[in-house]
Amino acid sequence: MRKFIFTLIELLIVISIIAILASLLLPALGKVRAKGNQIKCAGNMKQIGLAIQMYAQDFNGWAPDGNSVSNYLYNSDAVGPKSDWWGGIAEYLKVPSYYRNEGFKEAPPVSRCPEGGRDGTKNPTKVTSGGTNPNFSYSMNAYITGSHERMETVKNPSSRLLLGEIGSDGWFCTDNDRYAGSLLSRDRFSFRHIKKTNIIFVDGHLTLPGPDKIPYNYEAAYDTNDFFRTH
Repeated sequence: MRKFIFTLIELLIVISIIAILASLLLPALGKVRAKGNQIKCAGNMKQIGLAIQMYAQDFNGWAPDGNSVSNYLYNSDAVGPKSDWWGGIAEYLKVPSYYRNEGFKEAPPVSRCPEGGRDGTKNPTKVTSGGTNPNFSYSMNAYITGSHERMETVKNPSSRLLLGEIGSDGWFCTDNDRYAGSLLSRDRFSFRHIKKTNIIFVDGHLTLPGPDKIPYNYEAAYDTNDFFRTH
């Protein structure tokens, strides 16, 4: 039987070819992974959006009340059950809301984007008047939660923000719960999906816009199409 023996030059050529192929394939594989994470994140948000709608159906059209910043807070002995919008919808998602007097717990997978950002881990900080907690990837529009909005009164629901992806840094402040850390400006969003972000509108449909599609902030001078403002 004839034996094939690679010379050093031939071996180096083969290694070079493999390296070139890998350099061509890895970016494509990275994009496939990123797209998969974006789709999974969108699935999480659709579940949460549906839970918000189910809550509204059970409570005469009212949206979940309370803090718009549960994305910063999960399980504190300083705050009781159902004190924010997540506490209101948790039962529809079949996940816990709070573990009162037991400190912080890990946030459930449905509340975390797989692409990164918030990792859902415990935070030892005891939240009373302020603190940070990297648990939730998503937040509701504060114009809906902060004023305890009836979903049916929101004008043009197909263009009004309901739920979005929040950035990695969080701040919870009990004396300013409508605005603290909530999605009321472009810089609060996380564009972690190849510089885009998942958004759920009040009518339930999901889009994947870039920063240029989100108003600078909620003020009328910037929010000309009432992306944040519900009336």
